Amino acid sequence: QTFHKEGVFASSGLLLLGVLGLMLPNLLHATHTELHGTDDDVSLSRFISIILLVIYGAYLAFQLYTHKHLYDEEDGDDDEEEEEPVLGFWGSIFWLGVFTILVSVLSDYLVDTIEGAAKTWGVPLPFVSTILLPIVGNAAEHA
Repeated sequence: QTFHKEGVFASSGLLLLGVLGLMLPNLLHATHTELHGTDDDVSLSRFISIILLVIYGAYLAFQLYTHKHLYDEEDGDDDEEEEEPVLGFWGSIFWLGVFTILVSVLSDYLVDTIEGAAKTWGVPLPFVSTILLPIVGNAAEHA
């Protein structure tokens, strides 16, 4: 894999703009320099989101059309054969829908269980959901 300066500059610039777009409303709120009223906050957030959406569209045009050669994969090993997909397009869409519904249902049960466990143990819910749950979820990786 090779890296090109143009692609790195575009990606890091997009990351910087995203961070600034998230920080600007918070910065104005923290310094008490924002205009008072919720309509102004919503208008600023919508303006920033529209600007970020336009910039993202420009980045997609950069990546897919104007500088496509920067993101093309180089032919490394010609000996490897392409694997045929096991599922077709509609089969994949079907299973994506099934697993989305399954994860949604299981997430509801998980949230209810976490809330009940936090009340039973007398532990604050934010501590359980931000500290304990990720540790338990990654227990297999830590072992």
